[in-house]
Amino acid sequence: MTGASTLTLESELGPEFLTRMVAEQMKVPAHVWQEMFAELIQYDDIDELGRISRPTLLIWGDADGLVGREMQDALAARIAQTELIVYPGVGHTPRWEEPTRFTTDVTDFVESCFTIRL
Repeated sequence: MTGASTLTLESELGPEFLTRMVAEQMKVPAHVWQEMFAELIQYDDIDELGRISRPTLLIWGDADGLVGREMQDALAARIAQTELIVYPGVGHTPRWEEPTRFTTDVTDFVESCFTIRL
């Protein structure tokens, strides 16, 4: 996470929330994290994505140090009805780094899905 992203997190969520989140994460034993990430690295569902038949929203921050743009493009190419929204300067957790914008984008997307069906 970038320094600017951290400031956004602290200003919108408050340092108490971040402290509580870190404390909760620290309760998980290291071996659990290691096993979880080892499995996550092995997990590959890319071939299953074509089975998604509903409108899908992808929100990605272009400062994401974990998942790059090429992965977002690969996801969007494999899911038929995908809308990709890119947040400039945002890292891996747009829902925390830009919660107001994230909520608006998700709400607008969901509402557009219902409008299409009516």
